[in-house]
Amino acid sequence: MLFFPEDIFEIVNSRQNEANGEPTRSFLIGTRIGGAIMILLGIAGLVVTILRL
Repeated sequence: MLFFPEDIFEIVNSRQNEANGEPTRSFLIGTRIGGAIMILLGIAGLVVTILRL
């Protein structure tokens, strides 16, 4: 999601599109933020798992 938000847009086929079928700027920004949050949560989970060992 962080690197290819356009692909996520096509998969989801959101109604947040412009007249030519391209994703809106707000959708792309929101998708990138969501992807960054998921990456950070994954890294945090790995760190917690390693520290408990």
